[in-house]
Amino acid sequence: MLIRYRTTETGEQEKLADIFTKDDHGLGREAFDTEALYIMRRLNGAGYDAYVVGGAIRDLLLGKKPKDYDVVTNALPRKIRRIFRNSRIIGRRFQLVHVYFQNKIIEVSTFRTSEPADSHNIFGTMAEDVRRRDFTFNALYYDPKEEYIIDYVGGYCDIIDRRLRALVPLDATFKEDPVRMIRAIRYASTTGIRLTGKVSKQIKRNAALIDKCPMSRLTEELFKMLESGQSKSIFAVAHECEVLARLMPRLAKTLDKDPGGTLRESLFLSLEELDRRLADRAEVRRSDMILALAKPLLGPNIAQAEDLHVTHREIFHNIKRLIAPLTPPNAEIERSVDILLGIKHGTIARSRRRTHHRRRPREKKNN
Repeated sequence: MLIRYRTTETGEQEKLADIFTKDDHGLGREAFDTEALYIMRRLNGAGYDAYVVGGAIRDLLLGKKPKDYDVVTNALPRKIRRIFRNSRIIGRRFQLVHVYFQNKIIEVSTFRTSEPADSHNIFGTMAEDVRRRDFTFNALYYDPKEEYIIDYVGGYCDIIDRRLRALVPLDATFKEDPVRMIRAIRYASTTGIRLTGKVSKQIKRNAALIDKCPMSRLTEELFKMLESGQSKSIFAVAHECEVLARLMPRLAKTLDKDPGGTLRESLFLSLEELDRRLADRAEVRRSDMILALAKPLLGPNIAQAEDLHVTHREIFHNIKRLIAPLTPPNAEIERSVDILLGIKHGTIARSRRRTHHRRRPREKKNN
């Protein structure tokens, strides 16, 4: 292990970060995504620094295959955009660059400043950027040139010790960003890192803050929970920590009013099957995820009405109510209803359009 120092204003040497070499961590360049390596190589060639940051390093150290890769650099967004023609700048408060490949998108961000969160597009250094991360195990940087892992906050040891630790003190981190409560539960379930009693207590204490988050952001977190491959565990912990009651109040209340636990058992069996399908690398659409979540709670006779149009409409609205106030696209919910009823997707919608556009017979005028 190496140590990176900085010189203070008084001229003294102060430890800045631990640097773990390939001999320490065992991750060579070949372990990383080829497109992410290509992006960093192009940025390096243009004179910029570039690193993989966050969850990909955590997952690789835990022996798991990362689902996506994030790259961070000291190049400004407009410079990144010029280097990669297959990219576009997104975001207003803090601009990012999405680089598009045939079957994936890799997000490239510029080092963020340590200024307050409402600062718009004020960029900083790596040492500042690390302080804007949520948990220590997501605050590691991989240098592909030297094959180093750079650790400012002790995240490497936290991964080895299976310890979830927030960068901001627990009494403040969830107030700063309530979505971190959902992420903490998801990370614990997907990494095998247990939530400590202190973390669980703070989540319960601050769960109501989730109500203040944008519904679009919470809806995206829902799908991350469902597509994680550990949705059964995540939903069990979220229910226990009172987070589920803030995400989907009606769904949580339905489970709470189930004295025998039959609905809870059915839901977890459905989520377990979803996790199994994802583990088998089956094609699972978001509509399949919505159905896996909602079907066990819709009732046994929900799809047995004689009028297909009425049934489709009732199931659609029942699912909407069940997962409110979250707002998945109506098209995904309609597709999940089609799957449940065993009909070709769009059949009902096309039938409605034909009925709507059917011309009424002209009334005869009285002369």
